[in-house]
Order: sequence, then C-alpha cells, then structure tokens
Amino acid sequence: GVAIIKNFYSDQETEKIKKECFNLLNDVPTNKIDSQDYIQAEDISVGNKKIYLEKLGSSIKLKGLNILNSFFSKIGRKIELSLITLVYHNRKSKPYLIYNVSHDGNSTHPVLKNYSGSKEAIAGKPHVDLYYHRLRCFLALGDVKRDNGATIYYNKSRSSNFLEQNYLNLFLKAIDIKINDKDSHFINENKLNDIKMNCEKSYLECQKGDLALIDLKTPHYAVLPKTGERQLLWFYY
Repeated sequence: GVAIIKNFYSDQETEKIKKECFNLLNDVPTNKIDSQDYIQAEDISVGNKKIYLEKLGSSIKLKGLNILNSFFSKIGRKIELSLITLVYHNRKSKPYLIYNVSHDGNSTHPVLKNYSGSKEAIAGKPHVDLYYHRLRCFLALGDVKRDNGATIYYNKSRSSNFLEQNYLNLFLKAIDIKINDKDSHFINENKLNDIKMNCEKSYLECQKGDLALIDLKTPHYAVLPKTGERQLLWFYY
C-alpha cells in the first residue's frame, strides 16, 4: 500500500517549492486562526484567487495551491508521475495541491503557532480513505523520520478481512445509502488491535525530494513531530 520514489525532485527544485509554499503562510490572516480549536475549511485570498485553510493545534494545511499561478500548476505534472497515475487511475489526472506543515509545538511563526493546545495532528485518528484502490502522493520538502512525524501505516493490512465492513460502508455512503457511520472512515479500537496483532506497524520515512505514494485503502494516520517539524506537499487525485 506504500511506495517511495527516491530523488523525484532535485534538492534545488525541492528548496524552490518549499520556499514558495512557506511564503504562502504570510497570506494567512492571523485573526482567522487565533485561539480557535479546529478550523476545517477557512477560505484565504491570495491575490485574486481563493485557497482553503485547515488547522488543528500545531498542524496546518493550505489547500488548492494548483490554481494560484503557473509555478504551482506545473508541480506534479512530471511525465513519470503522469504515467503512474494513468496506470493506477486509468485516466490522466491533474493533482490538487495541499501544503502541510506539522511541528513539535515550538514554532513561533504566528500562523503555525499552536493556539488551542491540541496534541492531535490533522488526520491523526487511524482511518481508511476509500473502499477502492486510488493513489495519493506527497513530496517530502525535508527529511521525514519517526521523530519528526512520519505517517504510520500497517503493512499488508488492506488484504486482511478486518476492514471489510469499513470498505462496504464507504461504498454504501458513496451511493447515498444511509448507514451507521461508526465503521466506515475511522477504524475502531477493537479492529485496530486486531490489525496490530497481524500486520506490521510501519513508518513512512523518506528523504527530502522523495515522492511517497499511498494506496487509500491502506489504514494509516498522521502524528505530530516529537522534535522539529515536517513539511510536505500533497498531491490529491
């Protein structure tokens, strides 16, 4: 359910992308984030374009960067990635870009500062995103290790039968059939214990410039860094 393409972007290219992403934080009005507990989708104006902010404690996402300018619209259009998504999705796909920063709580940047005191990361509960195979990727804008917030996933767990009800319920929701939602997106504690006993807990570690690929049937969750920060650029399809 997980793969890594090493050195997908050069160090110079990655630094340029990281700088452009980080500069967007200056466009976030601090009055929209000060002392709020969780922000799911707050619109932010960048020039004459609109992107969206999600924030929980010391993790933040800026969504929709691909519409901002030609620089961002070209990211994720490499021929190698286009071939991968063509094979995986059976169609050409243009990525929806999301800049994600998580830190250990010590950032002093006014946008990144943890105003709520929350110790949970965005997408920090064990979950599956889809009932069918679909790709999601991220570019590591810096090294990603266990101590700075590597995503946790369970190796070979999507081929087990523990999550059959989750996948079925996600399918039923997709066709607008009302269900008890407790066993769909999120994985309950009993199922998670079964998965832990039968599947290897793994950390999605990679280096700056690497491209990580995740199958969205794979159970996974985000964690906050114990030290430092983690910066990613997500490609959603």
